[in-house]
Amino acid sequence: MLRWVVLLGLVACVEPAPELPWRLELAIPERDGTIFDLYVVDGTCMTRPSAPARTWKRGDAPFELRLSNGPHAIRATAVDPSCRVYASGCVELTVPRDSATEGPIVLRLGAAPEVARCGNDRCEAGLCVAPTSDAGADDATVDAPFDAGPEPDGCTPTTWYLDGDDDGFGDDARSVTSCVPPPAHVAVGGDCDDTDERASPEGTEACTATDLDCDGIVDEGDVCPGCFPFVLDGVGYLGCPAEVGWAQARSTCLEGGRDLVTIETVEEDDALRRFVLARFGVQQFWIGLHDVDGDGVYRWSRSGDEPTYLPWTDMSPDDPPPACVRSTGASTPPGWRDRPCNDPFMFVCDDR
Repeated sequence: MLRWVVLLGLVACVEPAPELPWRLELAIPERDGTIFDLYVVDGTCMTRPSAPARTWKRGDAPFELRLSNGPHAIRATAVDPSCRVYASGCVELTVPRDSATEGPIVLRLGAAPEVARCGNDRCEAGLCVAPTSDAGADDATVDAPFDAGPEPDGCTPTTWYLDGDDDGFGDDARSVTSCVPPPAHVAVGGDCDDTDERASPEGTEACTATDLDCDGIVDEGDVCPGCFPFVLDGVGYLGCPAEVGWAQARSTCLEGGRDLVTIETVEEDDALRRFVLARFGVQQFWIGLHDVDGDGVYRWSRSGDEPTYLPWTDMSPDDPPPACVRSTGASTPPGWRDRPCNDPFMFVCDDR
């Protein structure tokens, strides 16, 4: 069940500037006191944000985002009062956009690997605060202004970077130049997420669906053995590289409270194939569509419904029932093919 969070306004920077409605939706229960961090990037959901997040919580006034012409992505994370991230999502759009034909922009947040952005001693109502300085500057927030006073004679000003998570690396986008180091600032930048003390150029990559070593690559190498959780357009998925039969694949999904993926649009289908190819180097995977009872009718494993989106390719369906379905990018055009259900393929589960 999707939970509507807030209707916000988005204004495109074109003449005349149309107002494009957009909203956040949570696919999991919202925690009391949640703060939503919002990032807007020029590019896609894989583009690293270069500007600080804007925050919003229930009770705050709606606000507008202004976008120039071109491709953009809006990313969001949900943070509870203990500073733990528990949901995330991203939506891509291109300006100009015709809301009358393309509908409102919906950013859906699905369950994310739960991580703490900072220790309990530095968490205040969902926000990480800078450590207290030895000089007694208590309760300094990471965005507190700094006045160094008069500069010493003959000094060479230095660039200092805000280190909001106290990991020794600062945020390149938030810096000051002065001879006197401000509180909670350091001389080294390069922190790709200054709200997460685990993330820095010296961080150790782990299976968290985030870039912890700040090299621009998420979860590289073999840090994610077995199945890998990821989120596309606010929907949570689990990619499992083990090549097994359809029934075993579904059993694995069900054990985790999921089911084999139900794909409802060409956009979702294409996005999943691109992600699976980039992440696993594989062009085909089991989905939840099947005819295991051999009656000639294909249904989704989760709902039992027949599909409304059905992109058969390469003369499919052409295997005698019972048969199961895989999404494949190895055919021209890409689409779905039926196969004997015991054939081994990797698989994708979803959290719907």
